Amino acid sequence: MTRVVVTDHAFGGVADEAAVAERFGAEFSVHACRSEDETIRAVDGADVAFVNFAPVTDAVLAAMAPGATVIRYGIGYDNVDVAAARARGISVATVPDYGSDTVADHTVALLLTLLRRIPAYDRRIRETGWCAPRDLGSIPGFADTTVGLVGLGRIGLAVHRRLAAFGFRVIAHDPYAEPADGITLTPTWTRCCASRTRSRCTHR
Repeated sequence: MTRVVVTDHAFGGVADEAAVAERFGAEFSVHACRSEDETIRAVDGADVAFVNFAPVTDAVLAAMAPGATVIRYGIGYDNVDVAAARARGISVATVPDYGSDTVADHTVALLLTLLRRIPAYDRRIRETGWCAPRDLGSIPGFADTTVGLVGLGRIGLAVHRRLAAFGFRVIAHDPYAEPADGITLTPTWTRCCASRTRSRCTHR
C-alpha cells in the first residue's frame, strides 16, 4: 500500500493532505519530527513525505521507498539534501507561492501603519486622552508617497498590487524583472537609493 507521511508542520491541520491520501487509498500518518532519527522512523518505506523543517538527510532518504517524492512546505529546500535525493532517484518538490500573499499582506499592513503613524497616535492618545494631527507633524498622502521595492518576485509583485489600490508611486530594482504596469524600474538602486547621502537620490 502507498504510504504518505507528514514529518512535521507548523500550521493548524493537514485535512487536505489526508483527503488526497484517502482518495488514492494510501496509508496516512502525521508526525512531529525534529531529529534525523525521528524523521528516519517516520518516513520508513514512505512513498510521499510532506516536510516542513524536519531534516531530510541522505539517511532519511535511504529509508524511503524507491522512487519516492519529498514535498516541502515552503519555497526553498534548505533542509533537504537535494544532491542525495537526485542520486537516489527521489523527486523533491516545493510550493513556490507558499506564504506569498501572507507576507505581502503583512508588509503592506506594516507600511500603512507606519505611514499613518498609528503607533505614535495610539501612544499619545493613551497617555493624554487626545492627539491633534499637528502634534505629530504632517502625514504625506499615499498619492504623494513613493515606495521602493527590492526585487519583483511573487512577493514584490503581490505587494505592488496591494499598493496600487492606494495610489502609491512604486519604483523597483530587479535586474531580472520584466517591465510591469505601474512600476518604474531603476537600474541604479544600489548606487542611488541605498546611499546614505539622501541628496544623491533622484527618486524622492
